[in-house]
Amino acid sequence: MEALRKFKDDSLVRKCKTVGAALESKGFKTILCPDGEAAAKAVLDLVSPEQTVGVPGSVTVRQLKLIDKLTEKGCKVYHHWDPNLAPEDRKERFINANTSDWFITGTNAVTMDGALVNIDGVGNRVSAMAWGPGKIIYIAGVNKICVDVPEAIARVKNEAAPPNTARVGGKTPCVELGKCIECHVPDRGCRITSIIEYAPMGRECYVVLIADSFGY
Repeated sequence: MEALRKFKDDSLVRKCKTVGAALESKGFKTILCPDGEAAAKAVLDLVSPEQTVGVPGSVTVRQLKLIDKLTEKGCKVYHHWDPNLAPEDRKERFINANTSDWFITGTNAVTMDGALVNIDGVGNRVSAMAWGPGKIIYIAGVNKICVDVPEAIARVKNEAAPPNTARVGGKTPCVELGKCIECHVPDRGCRITSIIEYAPMGRECYVVLIADSFGY
């Protein structure tokens, strides 16, 4: 992790170093970045022009403006948040995104021992995070780091799910209350829980850790 040497040894960096070392011991390639600008550059340095890139519903990726930057670089980017996309074409867009040369996504949480924890409603994102046949980049702000899996799941349900559900117009108790009550309503978004304990076999998997807060 050559990039680690560029940072002064403050508490956020120490936390990222610990998580980065754990991830590398589990087969991930990690890149530590001080801010969003450096993180976006790290991603752009990995992806070549004219390659296809899939992006799920990731707030982190959009905060980094990666869709525009990858498009400007000459990549074909597939994402289902495209305002010009007809509803009937969403399924095809999911498939295109999940089978691209690169799948670039945030992660709801990452544990100190190097597990990636995510909860989906549709399942397109977690399926590609685990099985996407191309190369995968997971991006995590320091705010996503949790002690262990139980804390990570609690973080997703109480900190990530309410604003994410509100963003898509969902009508769930967590939107109103700001916390999870394990609801059983039609708009429930917490339906599929994924815990990636080691890098998926047979693929290049990168984790970009940012010593700053990004995403929900």
